[in-house]
Amino acid sequence: MKFLLFISPLFLCTHSLFSQQEYMEKSKIYHSARIYQNDYKILNVNTLQLINDSTITYKSVGTEELCKLSVRDLRYVSVKQGTRALTYGLIGAGVGLFSVALTNVEYGNNQYMQGYNWAPLYIGMTLGCGVVGAIIGSFDHKWKRLYLKHKELVPVVMLVPCRQNKYSYSIRLLINI
Repeated sequence: MKFLLFISPLFLCTHSLFSQQEYMEKSKIYHSARIYQNDYKILNVNTLQLINDSTITYKSVGTEELCKLSVRDLRYVSVKQGTRALTYGLIGAGVGLFSVALTNVEYGNNQYMQGYNWAPLYIGMTLGCGVVGAIIGSFDHKWKRLYLKHKELVPVVMLVPCRQNKYSYSIRLLINI
């Protein structure tokens, strides 16, 4: 048990080292993107393409001029990955269903509501709120972060837990170059 308590925070801290696995593909055209530069400037571009391992070309929003930029000047690139229409639609449908259910619980036993058919209200509110949520979600875009591969030699750093004996543990720092 102590071993798991020791290893779990270590795993959670080192898990982010392996999360950056999405890279830009060479010669693929990304139609809507954001370029994040090293000097913290953000460029909104229409057509982005990685020409070779050291240069990208893009067209800025509102212009047709083709610009070039060195990969060394970039931190990463974000591209549009779709919208959140389905997620927001499901949330809206859940809110509509929940609100009608609360109304039914509150007023279902009322003497004036005896024999009232609640099914159209359930269906109408669920579908109506789902459609409104989907419309709102269609304006909220998902962004996918892409990194650029550098040809430089990058060392790999790993923390490896080791068991010394029954009562002690240690951590080894491995650096592969």
